Amino acid sequence: MVLTTYHNIGMLDFATLFWAWLKVSEIGRFFLLELDGLTCSAARALGCPIEFECATAADMMLPREYTQIRQAGALQEWGTSADSPYFKFLRWKLRFVELSLAEGVDVVMADVDVLVLSPSFIPEMAQMNHDLVISSDARSGIYSDNVHCPCSHPMYQRYSADWVCAGLFYMRSTPGALWFMREVQKLMDQFTITDQDAIQAVLTGHTQVAVPRVKGRGNATASAKALRTSGAWLKPLWLEGLAHHENLRNTRGIQPLNTPMKEAMWMRLKSKQTAKGFTWRALSLDKFGNGPMLVHHWDSHFSRPERTPDAQSRGFLSIHANCNTKALLANDSSGASFLFHPELPSRRAGEQVPL
Repeated sequence: MVLTTYHNIGMLDFATLFWAWLKVSEIGRFFLLELDGLTCSAARALGCPIEFECATAADMMLPREYTQIRQAGALQEWGTSADSPYFKFLRWKLRFVELSLAEGVDVVMADVDVLVLSPSFIPEMAQMNHDLVISSDARSGIYSDNVHCPCSHPMYQRYSADWVCAGLFYMRSTPGALWFMREVQKLMDQFTITDQDAIQAVLTGHTQVAVPRVKGRGNATASAKALRTSGAWLKPLWLEGLAHHENLRNTRGIQPLNTPMKEAMWMRLKSKQTAKGFTWRALSLDKFGNGPMLVHHWDSHFSRPERTPDAQSRGFLSIHANCNTKALLANDSSGASFLFHPELPSRRAGEQVPL
């Protein structure tokens, strides 16, 4: 089994926390996919406290269009268009998973902003005995930021109930898992959607906030090509903005939501899942928390300087600072939260470490 993460040099600040929490959680090594040609050497220069190995896009044996990535360390290059370095990177991130599975290696793929809080993190996922176990991205709790975190408003949360997060998943090396990973990559290539939307589509028959596109033909302009939606999908629902000037009449603040496949495509995928014996399960947010859960439990749990008995009872094995919650952590200028201090707790003779 290999634990893998991925990022560019702009995420090294969070990477230092990621490494430290891995060490506290008794995970001694990981694999790093680097986007910009700088991240691995920078990680070594910063003195990463555990072992790691690196791979680049060229190692993934993909077409040239995916491996020619320039200026990928610049923040403005991290978009989700077909030509953006970030989109290309998401594509070969999944290619790495495919190659690992084909070699008989199980994979845990974790965003660098997934902080592993317990040694039970990997065993809990492994013992579920599915081809895929994946983090839930359902919106839950007291978080309302529809701009950065769609469906976070309580009245919209029902529409994200089946959402999953490609930022954390465990895949077994099985024929079903290998089929799934190849199918997801096909959707990314064909419809220019991110790994998260493609995974969501294969699992549940709809995207999250992406509208699937197809490449333009003939003499169409670049802008026309970018706007051409696929006829293989139905129309999305629409998420209306919450500000008074954002409404369906002027379409300001409107986002597409849960674009569904047409029935024929979805039935084909479902029948293949059955034929391949593919099974999956979403992880519990009570143990593998996401950004909205970080916000919801901030005052009662995560803002505290120590993991107190009450904090321990929360039972989180990991917390993912997605959905714009890095801003919440950055606002803790005093660094009071225990998330900033992943030191190993002291042990007394015969005493277990509270995690």
